Amino acid sequence: MAAGIGSRFKAGVKQLAGVGPHGERLMDYAIFDARRAGFGKIIFIVRDEHQDEFRALAAHMKLGADAVIVVQRLEDVPPDVPQRGRTKPWGTGQAVLATRGHVDGPFVVINADDFYGREAYEAAVHAAADAARGITTVIGMRLEPSLSPNGAVTRGVCDTEGVRVTRIDEVQELTKHDGRITGASDGRTREFTGHEVVSMNFWVFPPDTIDHLDRHFHRFLKHHAHDHSAEFRLPDVVNALITEGHAEVRATDRLRHWFGLTFAADREDVVKDLAGLAARGVYPSPLWP
Repeated sequence: MAAGIGSRFKAGVKQLAGVGPHGERLMDYAIFDARRAGFGKIIFIVRDEHQDEFRALAAHMKLGADAVIVVQRLEDVPPDVPQRGRTKPWGTGQAVLATRGHVDGPFVVINADDFYGREAYEAAVHAAADAARGITTVIGMRLEPSLSPNGAVTRGVCDTEGVRVTRIDEVQELTKHDGRITGASDGRTREFTGHEVVSMNFWVFPPDTIDHLDRHFHRFLKHHAHDHSAEFRLPDVVNALITEGHAEVRATDRLRHWFGLTFAADREDVVKDLAGLAARGVYPSPLWP
């Protein structure tokens, strides 16, 4: 997913920001790790005005016919939904819906502006076998190391029984201050231990997820079509599917070395981390010959 507007980054298009030793973007590392783990088809979900840049990137990575570019558009809604006044995308749920017609089996969803690491993609390969049997997997991590020192973040906090997810709660304004981790959910402030498993938008989905998203998007629009700030988020849909009994969801905290670009101030640490990984030989440098 690379169609977000990155309102908190304020330093250009963060999905295209060069942060590796040779100007590599975070998605370069994502695709490199996915390919060596065994993934083939790569679908870029982008904004209309960035199609050319992503086509050039796919060519640079020599993805060939394995690369597909789809556009997340505001107007990709039923004709009776008002468009005037809305400027931001409808959310991550609609982004995945843009891949209709291109997904015919278990599939993985990631953010283009996050680094997840090789282990996460290897775990996703194994989870894809479960997805073929209808099981959704959250490749997640513990809450505390997912926080940013540069500002508040939003995370999908998972309630779990063993590996089974019983609820996912989209918690906003998550910060750590004076040793306390707090966030906002359903209009109230909550406190967290930091050990909770959270979603970093790395999902392994069964193929029928697209149909469920379509059904829930129509339901969402009935209630929120006039709310220009409302977002159709993946964690909210997955939580609804759990409640309906339409999804079995599991979580793993296999993310060990995650980092991402949320704020402009995150960039310095991301550059340093990637330089360190290249220096240790974890990745070739340059990443693409």
